[in-house]
Amino acid sequence: MPLNVLALAYGGGMLVNIAWARAATNPTPYQAALEGKLQLNFGWHWLNNRPVLWTVLIAIVIVGAVYYTLVQRSKPAHLVAPEGEAIAAEAPAARAAPAAP
Repeated sequence: MPLNVLALAYGGGMLVNIAWARAATNPTPYQAALEGKLQLNFGWHWLNNRPVLWTVLIAIVIVGAVYYTLVQRSKPAHLVAPEGEAIAAEAPAARAAPAAP
């Protein structure tokens, strides 16, 4: 248990370390530019001033939210049994198997 707590603390610390907005771990496209040439360009000036990790994370969250809203919400609940099958709580009690001699 102490090793697991230590591992979780280390993982959380590294997550904060990597997500911290600084040029060494989470640069903006302008900070990551080499030899005066912009290597990564999001196409909007205001977006090029944001850290790359946060830009990508926010884009993934937005795409996931749109997908969930448009596709997943309209699917039937995962607890609905297929047609013709009974849910365990509604099924009649199973008969006990006869004991082996």
